[in-house]
Amino acid sequence: MKTLVIYYSRKGENYVNGSIKNIDKGNTEIAAEYIRDAVGADLFEIETVKEYDKSYMTCIEEAKAELRENARPELKAYIDDISAYDNIVIAGPCWWGTYPMAVIT
Repeated sequence: MKTLVIYYSRKGENYVNGSIKNIDKGNTEIAAEYIRDAVGADLFEIETVKEYDKSYMTCIEEAKAELRENARPELKAYIDDISAYDNIVIAGPCWWGTYPMAVIT
């Protein structure tokens, strides 16, 4: 069986255990890699054309505005065909009860 993991993950400034820290790899990317290693999945990282600000606090405001506007940020790449996959996992952080709008795109 062939599995695809489609994921969005934020690296850089993040809220970690009560404070803002700089991380090299986002939590969702780590989870996607675990899935890849466990079942031999292919990975597809969702990346936006207009990147979120490097500042965590500014990113929050940008992401909230996207949610309010029901935005569909443009992605750097899209998947044309998923028919070769038996299983598809969609992974991302939970921002205000939903995925980041880039995942919805």
